[in-house]
Amino acid sequence: MRQKISTVWLFAFFATFGFSPQLLTAGWPWNKVDPVSGYQKHSPEYDAYYATIPPGSTRTYHHGMACPPYERPCGPERLYWQQYHAVKYWPYPYNIQDRAMVYDSFDLQAAAGWKSATTLYDYHFNSETQELNSAGKEQVKWIMSNAPSKFRQAYVAASLEKGINDARLSSVQNELAYVANGNIPVVLRVASPTGRSAIEVDSYQKSYLENMPIPHITNSAPAASGP
Repeated sequence: MRQKISTVWLFAFFATFGFSPQLLTAGWPWNKVDPVSGYQKHSPEYDAYYATIPPGSTRTYHHGMACPPYERPCGPERLYWQQYHAVKYWPYPYNIQDRAMVYDSFDLQAAAGWKSATTLYDYHFNSETQELNSAGKEQVKWIMSNAPSKFRQAYVAASLEKGINDARLSSVQNELAYVANGNIPVVLRVASPTGRSAIEVDSYQKSYLENMPIPHITNSAPAASGP
């Protein structure tokens, strides 16, 4: 008897609400378009849209207060199976992204270090002729023999005068052609040496040695003891 009553109630419900012209016009419950994404539910575009949302709970506002009170993304949440996937494989893929960022930072630092090491500064050139001096020629040989292939490039610290830059570039290119027929690129860059020139360091060292005080060791006779 109860089963018959339940069947009658279900039939009355669908006859009254399920097949009403108003609901059929609105499209419920057969409308499968997601109102948030605008895509058909369970379509590839629908899944891809929700997959781009960060995992975890999103921030909502109740009675003027944020829940949770700490920083969280706002908007819709991922689908349930996507949240399960994020929990199961956590912290992938974010750990891979973090490692890539660290490796990229190391690569940038290494590239900047090699750029500084392969730069020819003012003290590598003769101040009058702008030709490479002995230190500059040794620096060019070191670049050709020690710098890795991907960092094997000569840089010249740019001057404010174009004539000086042209003369220095020509001198470096001639030296490269002389040293093992080197054909690496030679470019200008705005840079200044991070340390001190050898002449300056040598002068400081000589001044220190010349002005060093003479050590004095007092020689006092021990006090006599005994009868």
